[in-house]
Amino acid sequence: VFEGKVPPLETSDVASVEQRFCDACGITSDAARLCSVFQASAYKPLILVESTSFIRVLKGPPDSDPMWQSCATPGAPVSLTFLEFETRKRYRVSGVICDPLTKDGFSMTTMECFSICPRYIQQRTIDSVGPMDKMPGPIAHSSLDLPEPSRLPDDLIDFITNRDTMFITSVNPETTRGVDSSHRGGRPGFVRVLDKSKLVWGDYHGKGMFQVLGNTLICDKVGVAFVDFERGHTLQVTGSLRVVWVDPADGIDGSPRVCILSGMSRQMPSGRPSTLWMQE
Repeated sequence: VFEGKVPPLETSDVASVEQRFCDACGITSDAARLCSVFQASAYKPLILVESTSFIRVLKGPPDSDPMWQSCATPGAPVSLTFLEFETRKRYRVSGVICDPLTKDGFSMTTMECFSICPRYIQQRTIDSVGPMDKMPGPIAHSSLDLPEPSRLPDDLIDFITNRDTMFITSVNPETTRGVDSSHRGGRPGFVRVLDKSKLVWGDYHGKGMFQVLGNTLICDKVGVAFVDFERGHTLQVTGSLRVVWVDPADGIDGSPRVCILSGMSRQMPSGRPSTLWMQE
């Protein structure tokens, strides 16, 4: 099934799968509230919720971001995932573009809105905030443009296998409600790399809605993004996803489903972060 050896994660004997794959840092509620105030005072608003079905995003992505193609037309499907790392809360919305993307952002009409459980979200607090030109710039990967674009170079493999957070998006082109973005998380290394050409991870029980994986029955193209919160870098990867159902005893780290992403292309946007995070 895996066409290669999938090494297990180093985990201790704990009571639940969530404990095995999520390290809560023990932030108190007072600290979370203070951090929320800190964020609000440090920034201009990024999101405006103008009604129960209308959201405006007030900033555009870096020039190299594929959103410039996918969100350029009114009526194009779009999905957003909102995470509050201090409390591990998350919320997802899907809908369609109203005002096309510009450097000042875009607007969308929502069609689906729902909260999701906080399992596998790694808890974090803000470590530093500074002017964009004072924060770390993009890291150079001379091997991003190899002759074999579907094979990952060693530096990007290291980048992926040291991450504890991934975002994934899929789309069903047969309906405007069919685009969905979500979060996946675990201990660093929960996403493995096989033969430098495949990403493999175990998919665990959430709310059982199968919003992301259900779309892949119609269209297997997905995009994933890895975030380096400590230095502010991101890696975007697109490819074809295959979902293999297995006995949990034969899955990755006891998971009932194995996700295999292949035929990949990738890029690292050139934007600079304004916030750095730390995990305690």
